[in-house]
Amino acid sequence: MRDNLLLRAAAAKVISRPNYDDMFASSALSGFADGLPSNEVVDKGNIGLKPFKATQAEIGLEWYFNSESLAAATYFVKHISSFVTSEQLLDQSIGIVDPDTGEDNWTVSTKKNGSGGYIQGVELQLQSNFETGLGYAVNYTFSDSSAPAHYYPDQIGVFSDSSKHTVNLVSYYETDAFFARLAYNWRSEYMIRELPGYYGNREHQDYATVDLSSAYHVTDYLAVTFEVVNLFAEDSIQLGVASQSADVKPEFKNNYPVFSAKGEARYKLGVALRF
Repeated sequence: MRDNLLLRAAAAKVISRPNYDDMFASSALSGFADGLPSNEVVDKGNIGLKPFKATQAEIGLEWYFNSESLAAATYFVKHISSFVTSEQLLDQSIGIVDPDTGEDNWTVSTKKNGSGGYIQGVELQLQSNFETGLGYAVNYTFSDSSAPAHYYPDQIGVFSDSSKHTVNLVSYYETDAFFARLAYNWRSEYMIRELPGYYGNREHQDYATVDLSSAYHVTDYLAVTFEVVNLFAEDSIQLGVASQSADVKPEFKNNYPVFSAKGEARYKLGVALRF
């Protein structure tokens, strides 16, 4: 193609080993005698877990409309033949009575392999800078993921940690002596899947942060830095969204507010020395 227009394509088969923590044959108890009733969990490993396997491909077009500017679009697709998920059984007797409830009533959780599913989407990118030192970068990703719902206790047929929409906006100003960067990051709702206790399968609501980082070079060897994380103190809100028929605790169904964390802005002032 033309010197400033590139077409890229790639395809691969990928494999990733299971987490070793999920393959231990031993069992671990959580929620025992912790003062919180009805959160008793037995977590078991599975030595027979198979690795994550997928076939993936992408094709992208890149336009370099000047020496330091880029506009690009990429389509990607991933077919997943094997992945690791969880399996749980509620109200199980294991021969141990929890003093918080006086009952032998546990949720037994283990890992297993699932098969099938896909992820496909589009990524759009635009970035440029100017002779004044100002610059920007914009990125948007649409990702449509689907996994067999029966492999998840919540019966939600999407892969964990997968947001349908992701947006990143960055602006910056840079000179020989000073640098400042302001970044806005937003993602739509996504599933979090952990142990099936009180923080088990839940949906994290859409979440955005604004972060600032800057540095002033006093000399060639000394710089003063200033950073702000989560400038507008965005809260983290997570809901139980499992269907009524799902084999999970009631707290993980019908948009029940499972977890909420009040956001905090964090400020950091520092000095950097270079020898």
